[in-house]
Amino acid sequence: MEKELFGTVLGITEPMYIDEIVFDGAEGELHIHINFRRGGKFACSECGTEGLPVYDTADKAWRHLSFFQYKTYGTTD
Repeated sequence: MEKELFGTVLGITEPMYIDEIVFDGAEGELHIHINFRRGGKFACSECGTEGLPVYDTADKAWRHLSFFQYKTYGTTD
């Protein structure tokens, strides 16, 4: 349920999906891990060509807007 909620709110669509959500109330942080399905096809971010396979990946992390009072971070694995 939580994964679907955050996926909808963040606009995550197939083949991307929310892989894991980690909430640390003591640290005041929410970590949302995003992944993609093997064999997924994407659009080119430069020219917009659709249906391209993934040829390279890199782990990334970023600070997102806070979710209520909790710092929220997104990561791709």
